[in-house]
Amino acid sequence: MILLIISSIAHIDEHLQNKLRNDFPENQFLFFSHPKEIESDVDALERTEILIAYGDGVSPEVLDVMPNLKWVHVLSSGLNLLPKAKLKSKETIVTNVKGIHAIPMSEYTISMILNIVRRNYHFFQLQQKNEWESWVTVEEAYGKTLGIIGLGTVGMDIAKKAKVFGMNIMGMCNQSQPVCEYVDEVVPKENMEYLLRNSDFVLLTVPLTSDTFHLIDINELNMMKKSAYIMNISRGNVINEEALIQVLKEKRIAGAVLDVFSSEPLPSDHPIWELDNVMVTPHAAGRTPFYMERSLDIFTTNLEIYPNESKMVNVIDLDKGY
Repeated sequence: MILLIISSIAHIDEHLQNKLRNDFPENQFLFFSHPKEIESDVDALERTEILIAYGDGVSPEVLDVMPNLKWVHVLSSGLNLLPKAKLKSKETIVTNVKGIHAIPMSEYTISMILNIVRRNYHFFQLQQKNEWESWVTVEEAYGKTLGIIGLGTVGMDIAKKAKVFGMNIMGMCNQSQPVCEYVDEVVPKENMEYLLRNSDFVLLTVPLTSDTFHLIDINELNMMKKSAYIMNISRGNVINEEALIQVLKEKRIAGAVLDVFSSEPLPSDHPIWELDNVMVTPHAAGRTPFYMERSLDIFTTNLEIYPNESKMVNVIDLDKGY
């Protein structure tokens, strides 16, 4: 029998708990609603082989009292909160839920692009003032270029949906990328300037690592078209926010769609709130009522294979951070 601890600040419905127990009756599951609850159960920690938690539920202190821990399944795509060096030293398998955000994030991205080109928000503002402006100029997504920085599962799904609207798709990744029918042109990281200069929408879907911290800074922003928009659905620190605010204030680019920020929740006195060319959403691009179900589907797929790490999905390279 393997003892598994599932610690989640997100509610795991009783039917999902029962499904895990019924599908894997030979294993014992313990459910905790908060990481702090685990710390008091030293006996369980010492016997646990598999831990399922958000990144903030895997502290170095907790790992120190888990001598039998072999595998951590993280209930998020982002891994910047994980003590990666500690996990590597313990030779712990780490997996995440990469891919489950593809549907909600692609829908979010397409809805924002359409909102911008069709000026739906502008019309909604007019509605609040009982004003009718039939001469407002609108555009089309058709024929515009979407530059996707990060061609993972999310980036690919966005490319697929954007292609339906007749957009030109350019993608950038830092590794060899298989040919994809939805991406018209793939550029390596060293050619990012080409993507920035030729895109009408620049979309960030990369993980936050030492290589992607402030990947987009003042120089990169100045490479963009004055008519272009930047969209960030990855992590706030992938963009230098101070540089972005400066560029937006001076209207050097048309605008931004921001779902993530360097500090969250975004402080009420943050200057981003005052900008009239920014759409702000509260880290909502990946939200879906199916989040936990899909997260646990990945976990159960791996549990059926465990401990054969070579066949498990979403195994993290702790050196790279993704």
